[in-house]
Amino acid sequence: MEGTKSYHIHNIDSENKDGLFLCYKELVERVAAIIELVQPDFEYPRTLSSTLFEMANHQLYFARHLPRLTDLKRKNDLKIELEKMLG
Repeated sequence: MEGTKSYHIHNIDSENKDGLFLCYKELVERVAAIIELVQPDFEYPRTLSSTLFEMANHQLYFARHLPRLTDLKRKNDLKIELEKMLG
């Protein structure tokens, strides 16, 4: 959930213009490129890519604080389990 808060800010446009979110956007673009390789006619590769990242962050948060909202259960290996789920 913290990831989402980082760009839900009042000065998002100026921060974006200054390149604050460049790394995140590049990561989303890389995954979108893979999606396009797998299915070139898919209309929403960036949307799917950014949604996957947001979903992953939410699942980690849920596992730690609201466990009934996720199937991730291993407290010590959450990131490994998340990778398995996304794999």
